[in-house]
Amino acid sequence: MTDDPRGLDSRIEVLPMWQDFSHVYPENGKAGLSCYRRLRVFAPDAGDLFGERLVSIDLDVIILRDIAPLWDYDGDFAICGAFTARSHYNGSMWMLKTGARPDVWTDFNPETVPRLCAENGLRGSDQAWISLKLGPSEKRWTKEDGIYSYGNDLYPNGGVLPDNARLVSFNGNKKPWQTGLRKKYSWIKEGWPKLPPSSGRAQPGEA
Repeated sequence: MTDDPRGLDSRIEVLPMWQDFSHVYPENGKAGLSCYRRLRVFAPDAGDLFGERLVSIDLDVIILRDIAPLWDYDGDFAICGAFTARSHYNGSMWMLKTGARPDVWTDFNPETVPRLCAENGLRGSDQAWISLKLGPSEKRWTKEDGIYSYGNDLYPNGGVLPDNARLVSFNGNKKPWQTGLRKKYSWIKEGWPKLPPSSGRAQPGEA
């Protein structure tokens, strides 16, 4: 989904971006990124906008091979397992049958949820709330499915890719658009090509 049509194929649908919870931050303050806005996809009427099924993928990931087989799952919801013990899940990628978990949206209170998540030792914004609201029993994608964290799994191993790697999430401070990482690892440079100047867009963090 995008609200910016520049440089896109005309077949891609451009939609307005909602502002719900765009100025709500987790307890660690504005220094921490906030993804509460995307909880809107859990709203009961989300199917009107997205259809019967959707996949959400973070921008700070590199896809190394076909991930569509992971979506061949008939359940209502699936999400990446947590890379640390600070939540049950990681928000790098999830799949949802729209309307299947409406209480993630309807029960969200911007005044109380950030504090409740922090009090329960949960880190992050949307992934912390999803963890608190849904508990630990949802379907998860893990290393066995080829889902890895750069900071937690690859950096300690010298950046070597496991043979089954499908998607690498750059959760944390290291990001694939950073010049140092792109120079150090060819798989990052190949997986995160710079946008052409004609697109008019700067790379995140390189404005």
